[in-house]
Amino acid sequence: MTRNAVGGAIESTMVLTVQLEDAATAVGAGAIRGAREIGGDLGSAARDTIHGVVETAETEGINTIDAIRATSGSLIAATAEVGGDLGEVAKATINGVIDAGESTSLNTIEALGVTASSLITSTGKVGGDTISVARTIIHEVVESAQASGINTLDAIRETARSIVKATSDVGGDIGTVARETVDETISAAKDLGLDAGDAAKAATTGALRGAEEIGETTVHAVTDTLSAVVNGVRIVVRGREVEAVEEPAKKA
Repeated sequence: MTRNAVGGAIESTMVLTVQLEDAATAVGAGAIRGAREIGGDLGSAARDTIHGVVETAETEGINTIDAIRATSGSLIAATAEVGGDLGEVAKATINGVIDAGESTSLNTIEALGVTASSLITSTGKVGGDTISVARTIIHEVVESAQASGINTLDAIRETARSIVKATSDVGGDIGTVARETVDETISAAKDLGLDAGDAAKAATTGALRGAEEIGETTVHAVTDTLSAVVNGVRIVVRGREVEAVEEPAKKA
């Protein structure tokens, strides 16, 4: 489904007084099912769909964040339905949101948080691997944010926060998802030549913020999990303050 087709579909359903959430859900699911039927690439379908939804929502004065939330979830649900790769579609959806932010007035940082939350929630609901999808999401956020020029550390913080909170909402392992999210953030930062300590601090701070939204017991659990050496970075959490420094490379 092309971006123009996405726009037309949303406009048509809104004329018929269909609720925004239902319209966006139908568009997302239809794009994935259609791509599968013709042997198309599900990732490309997801990327074009979310981009088209953002552009159309802005043009038509529709709540863009609500449209992103509904569409992202439906893309994952439909991907599970057709036996597709949830990670591939999650990655493409994140990329599409960041790409759309470059051509619209979208608050990309906020949109990334909403997208990550919806992707994790939907993954949990279909019985998918939320840990694997979380790692895919945060890696793509780091790469795409850096390439697009948006504030990468802000993007990391907001995405990590949303991943932790959404994992709780679907009954997932919060401690594990927090650690894996930080671990993958560090890997992505190292791949791009970024400061791994800064990236780890941003991800840890975001994870703790997500934990705060759940409760004090969760904050303690996440603090204990992340107060360690993670992927070569020593992380120290004192209250709400986070320090993260990359460990010196061991001599051969």
